[in-house]
Parts: sequence; structure tokens; C-alpha cells
Amino acid sequence: MALNDPVITLTDVRTYEDVDKEYSSTRFSGFLTQVQNKELRELLGDELWLDFFDNISDTKYQTLISGENYTENGETIYYPGLKPFLSFCMLLKIITKGDVFHTNRGNFQYNPETAQSAEKYTIQQTTGDYQLSIKFYENEVIKYLNQKTSTYTLWDAKRETDQTDFQFNIV
Repeated sequence: MALNDPVITLTDVRTYEDVDKEYSSTRFSGFLTQVQNKELRELLGDELWLDFFDNISDTKYQTLISGENYTENGETIYYPGLKPFLSFCMLLKIITKGDVFHTNRGNFQYNPETAQSAEKYTIQQTTGDYQLSIKFYENEVIKYLNQKTSTYTLWDAKRETDQTDFQFNIV
């Protein structure tokens, strides 16, 4: 698989949020390439990211994409895979960079004659929600990879989960 081949589809993204059925596949492909080459590369690290795309048909990488249940300290843990992380990265990219606008009914391809964009605060709230989801699923990937270092030997197991960029000022 080449570095620009898609890991997810628009159907995968629609699992998490409504996106206009008329959304351009060309724009989706371009944004997905950006997400895979930046956000996914930052998450996995260069070596694992390159090996991932060079050997994407391997069972371990298909599991990394689609998820699985695994056992940690006698407990069964659900790992959702990379799809939700990539999907929320795509949704954030679409709403902030594309010609898709968030409305009170979902994300739609912009047509000035038939659509009206949502209020600014609604868009800010939605992008904030997407960022929280990205961080949540990023932490799930890190936790999984930290548990599976014998399978994903190129993973830098020093990464910690539950790292957020939020600061709470308690008065």
C-alpha cells in the first residue's frame, strides 16, 4: 500500500457523525492524505508509520486499524482501532478547512442558495467536541500499543496516555 492510499473511508467517518451524502470524494481523499501523513505519523512515530503503510495487509496492522478485545491484568479491554481517531481527525479537518459547514442538522457541503452555516459558538463547540474525541481515541491507541510492544516492536513505548492540553483553574 502506498502512503497516500486510504486507511478509512467516508463511510467509516459517517459512523461517528453525519456528513453530506454529496461530499466530494476528491476533497475527502486530499484531506485524508493530510491526516494520514501528519496526525497518524505523529501518533505512530516515523518508523512504525512507515512499516504500517509498507505492510498494511499484515494481520497486526489490520487489527491496529479495526480494533480488538485484549486482556490486561485479567480484565478484557476493548480497543476500538485507528478508525475513530482518523475519523474525528477527518471531521475536524473537514469542518475547519473544507467547504463543509456544520449546521444544526449535521455537516453539509456548502451551497449558499440552500444552506445556512450554524452559529459561530456552535461550530466552536463542535470543533471542541471533535478535539476531545481525537484526544480520547489517541489515548486508546497509545494504551493499546504500550500493551502490545512485543507485536509492534517499532512503537516507542515511552509514550503516556491521558495527556491532555486542558488546564483547569480552580478558584
